[in-house]
Amino acid sequence: MNKLLYLALCLTLLLYGFAVKSQVSLINENFNGTGLPPGWTVINNSSGGIAGPGEAKWTLRPDGYQYGSQYIDPPIIFHSNDFSQFYLSNSDAQGDPPPA
Repeated sequence: MNKLLYLALCLTLLLYGFAVKSQVSLINENFNGTGLPPGWTVINNSSGGIAGPGEAKWTLRPDGYQYGSQYIDPPIIFHSNDFSQFYLSNSDAQGDPPPA
């Protein structure tokens, strides 16, 4: 009985190892076009800020994009994983909340 249990455990671990190595791509898009990929929609649910919620919208940025503000100095330099353009939503760009 112990040998049968041991064999079942080894077989389970072997099959589990094969299952873990398989990969599935959920999204594959390079964003190197001039606009949104077909079928994509941009939604901006931001609110508030002196500069307005529109400043936080998803925006296509070039590799090496720099952003700085009174709270972020020196500026942050953004790079994509392949040094191409990318989309960025930046809630800091909305600014401080309006005075009450």
